[in-house]
Amino acid sequence: MILTALDREGHRIKRNRRYTGDGGVDGRVVISGNKYLVQAKRYKSHINPKDVSAFVSLCDQHKRYGLFVHTGKTGPASKAAMMSSNVQFISGDKLLRLLDDEKVLFSLQNTEIHCPT
Repeated sequence: MILTALDREGHRIKRNRRYTGDGGVDGRVVISGNKYLVQAKRYKSHINPKDVSAFVSLCDQHKRYGLFVHTGKTGPASKAAMMSSNVQFISGDKLLRLLDDEKVLFSLQNTEIHCPT
């Protein structure tokens, strides 16, 4: 659903051939010329900060921006895991707007890909 919504917005997407053993990436999308990895998670409560940290590391490793899409609540530990990274959360109202055919603006936190040395 997420990749379909991004495709409807006019972004070029790449779907995985399979979702089991996907290495933590559910798909890829190009937004304004920038390549993003997409991870979607369904939570009933707060998201797991370890999932966020793992995805941030994966994006850094691949030198890509990231979209961490989730249905849960974003707690302080998860927000801290995203600090100074090129990963954005899509949840709550932003997720609903994306799925409801409304344009969602993606703002890059930095102009360069953050890659730890």
